[in-house]
Amino acid sequence: MAFRGGEDGGGGGGGGGEDGLEDLTKAIIDDVLRIPGNEVCCDCGAADPKWLSTNLGILTCIECSGIHREMGVHISRIQSMELDKLGTSELLVSK
Repeated sequence: MAFRGGEDGGGGGGGGGEDGLEDLTKAIIDDVLRIPGNEVCCDCGAADPKWLSTNLGILTCIECSGIHREMGVHISRIQSMELDKLGTSELLVSK
């Protein structure tokens, strides 16, 4: 299972470019989710994980993501693929 993501610190601006960026980000996330093994949580095997550890390169379920958060960001940096704004450059590297 390989996934590396990162937070895009950019603010929301107007213009048509942002919609294209969001579409690209969604397409890359879909590609990463189709990688064999990424359909289940890396830790417990639960289906359809929606959280990722950007420094470990793994996908987790919400329950396991809470455990990873408790360990601290120096061990596992957890982000939501649905709630957090992910940077496309980091997502492209994950492929």
